[in-house]
Amino acid sequence: MALLTPTAGGAVLSYQAAAGGGDTYANTGKEHVHVRNGGGAPITVTMVRTVPCSQGVTHAGAAVIASDQFTVTNASDKLLPAVDPAIYGPVVGITYSGVTSVTVSVIS
Repeated sequence: MALLTPTAGGAVLSYQAAAGGGDTYANTGKEHVHVRNGGGAPITVTMVRTVPCSQGVTHAGAAVIASDQFTVTNASDKLLPAVDPAIYGPVVGITYSGVTSVTVSVIS
């Protein structure tokens, strides 16, 4: 996904269609993903962790945020939290339970 960094003059948000196989973005810990669900049913968006713990296991739903899954109700949008690269890795994967009429933007 392309990164949008607002300037002092502001920025116009741009979105791309959510990919059926998921999307990725470079993670410095400052990025927020904005998901717009223009469809008729709720979707679940999952942030995928790529960094294993000290025991070599990649955990879901621990530490930084209470859950790696977010519900975006139909005809609404949600801004996902910035995540720690030490836990999620330098590249974060995003998957969607549905992609019909779903668009996304990464904002830093």
